[in-house]
Amino acid sequence: MKFVMRGEVFPVSYNFLTLGIVKEALKNSSYDYYSELFYYEQKNNKKAKPFCTAIVLRSYKIENELFRLESPFEFWLSTPDPTFFTHLYNGMISLKSFDYKGMKFSLISASMLNEKLILTEKVVFKTISPICIKDKQGRYLDVGDAQFVENLNYYADLILKNFRKRGLKKSLEFQPIDMKKRVVKLGDDLIENKKYYVNSWYGEFLLSGDPEDLNLIYQLGLSCRRAEAFGLLEVVEVM
Repeated sequence: MKFVMRGEVFPVSYNFLTLGIVKEALKNSSYDYYSELFYYEQKNNKKAKPFCTAIVLRSYKIENELFRLESPFEFWLSTPDPTFFTHLYNGMISLKSFDYKGMKFSLISASMLNEKLILTEKVVFKTISPICIKDKQGRYLDVGDAQFVENLNYYADLILKNFRKRGLKKSLEFQPIDMKKRVVKLGDDLIENKKYYVNSWYGEFLLSGDPEDLNLIYQLGLSCRRAEAFGLLEVVEVM
């Protein structure tokens, strides 16, 4: 799904903004559904969410940690969950405008994106929002790290298990084709008096696995922090 939106300025650290837009839309459509998705026994629900997001900026200038927008921007969202999609879409359409830390955004249009069906065990993906993968110690991994593929499989299995109650049918094989590193600063939150930075990767890669798994990964995304503009994928070629 692609939402075209208008605003004057946009935070350079926009990852929490994407989650904020989703939350506001869901609250507007069904507060009960919003609460069920994001809270459990009055605490934050850490269960993997059934969606991923991306922001696409077309024309802008950077001034003082802000993008000064010269054209509308695109908010992309992917999900295989019809209930989530219905609440999100209805909330976006009826709300129409959003406020984030004093920055105002309005909805111009909403449209469906063409989705490709994966029937084979190999597909070339391109990232619309970058991938970040971390190990059990919380260290964000480089694509070349020995533990990268193992932990990528861990997150893919967890994402699928949370959505369909069953994880990967077979392990994924990951082969970078043209991947570049991007260091992302997540908002202005301080952790141990330090800014919180995430090592992420964008570009093209070959992913091999079970076709049903690959289709769901395509729809759900592949990354940590998918709700915060990470892990949204586009099919380049089905092999």
